Amino acid sequence: MPAHHDNDDDEELAWATAKSLAISSSQHVPTRPSDTSDTISDNEQVEPDPSVALLDDHSKTALTSSDSSTKEELFFDGELRPTIVHTSHPREDKKDVFTLPQVLGKKSDISFAILSSFVSDINWIRGHFDPSTRVLFITHGENNTPRTTTLRICSSWIGLFPKLGQMGCFHMKFMLIFYKTGRLRVVIATANLIPEEYGEMENLLWLQDIPPRPTPIAHDPRSTAKLDDFPSVLQHTLHAIGVKEVLDKARGLPITAIEDLRCRWDWSNVKVQLVPSIAGKHRGIITMSSVGHTRLMKAVRNLGMTREPGCLALECLTASLGSYTTGWVNEVYHSALGQSASDYLRVKGPRDKRPMTGHIDVVFPTNATVAQWMCCLRKQWEGIRQLDSKFQLCDAKSPGGNHLMHSKMILGLFQDTESKSDEVPIGWAYMGSHNFTASAWGRVSGRDALDAAITISNYEIGIVFPIQSKAELEKLAFWERPARRYGADDEPWIKDE
Repeated sequence: MPAHHDNDDDEELAWATAKSLAISSSQHVPTRPSDTSDTISDNEQVEPDPSVALLDDHSKTALTSSDSSTKEELFFDGELRPTIVHTSHPREDKKDVFTLPQVLGKKSDISFAILSSFVSDINWIRGHFDPSTRVLFITHGENNTPRTTTLRICSSWIGLFPKLGQMGCFHMKFMLIFYKTGRLRVVIATANLIPEEYGEMENLLWLQDIPPRPTPIAHDPRSTAKLDDFPSVLQHTLHAIGVKEVLDKARGLPITAIEDLRCRWDWSNVKVQLVPSIAGKHRGIITMSSVGHTRLMKAVRNLGMTREPGCLALECLTASLGSYTTGWVNEVYHSALGQSASDYLRVKGPRDKRPMTGHIDVVFPTNATVAQWMCCLRKQWEGIRQLDSKFQLCDAKSPGGNHLMHSKMILGLFQDTESKSDEVPIGWAYMGSHNFTASAWGRVSGRDALDAAITISNYEIGIVFPIQSKAELEKLAFWERPARRYGADDEPWIKDE
């Protein structure tokens, strides 16, 4: 595996999670050679680089996709489910689940796929595709790489490694699956592409099928530049991680340009908001609103769910704990309210000295609940214990059975509204790859709107959507609620102890 560098606020700790998953040496992300800018060709037969060690015999026994006798479900209205955990199937709470073969569909129907994952078992995931199916695989490479690079994995697979700074990681988990019928399936998940996270640990996964337009529309850069809908944010994200460079060199794919996504597919039935994090420093209030927790702010505003301080409570299910400060917790809570970062920055005085604005429960398993898998450092736990009582750690247990969760989710629940009908939302939900950390969500800086910026370490992606009723909230209860708060003798599972 490539090296991952911890930093003083490396709240992500995802690399440690990968190690704790006990991934074997063959289940790794390839290391990039120096010159990796090959063109993808339709009929090129290129042997994989033996130094990458991607084609080990053990994974040729990987699970296969759905066979022809399986009836494929389509989800044109979108669907959010937990992934299957074989030791807890069927689930105790009777919720429907997704399996990876169900998500991908029939192997023979797929014409092209874009997959992304932080860590991966390439051999295992390749077993879910026909050998001839073209795949762009986006994953974490090496830190301190100033440019995005590519690597030929085999004749039909290309690896893409987005540029990274000294810290952080590529942590996105999404799929774009193009079918020979013209349908497109969009997937946003919390699971890495390794068998442990599609069968042994619970994750969450949202998908929606997008039909092709009867007649494609022309791309108009002037009219689409200011759009803020799902396809616009998706296209912006794909540009930011370097997909354009691969499509420019490719031949014979269902899409020739990122802009084809809006022009050739009908997104009118997609109701969720897309929330990406892009590694780097993003300056200016408008630019900031496209990434990180300031993008969460914009998504909440787009849904018409802006609230005042004290009128929103957050429950944050996370797989890694961070180095929390009152200042960072307040800025994220401010964005969760749908309030502009410029308002937060205008307040005078040291930000870590301000009182904590709102109530936040962070849901993370105690040491008694888990003996491995999750990530917390001793210094982070000591820091959490110094925070205001409005910031509480709660135990994370799945209502589906006795197993661990790798899911990430935030519930933003209104405290000033009683839901009396399905017409009155009671809050919103986030689901995606973001852990509740500054590495994932970013940290704002500046004194006012003129010099405001947000700095993000990781690449992340997720969705935000309204919760219309208490009945819908119950369906979204992917952890035992209300979560039990840590007692005097409880501690989170501490890495290396």
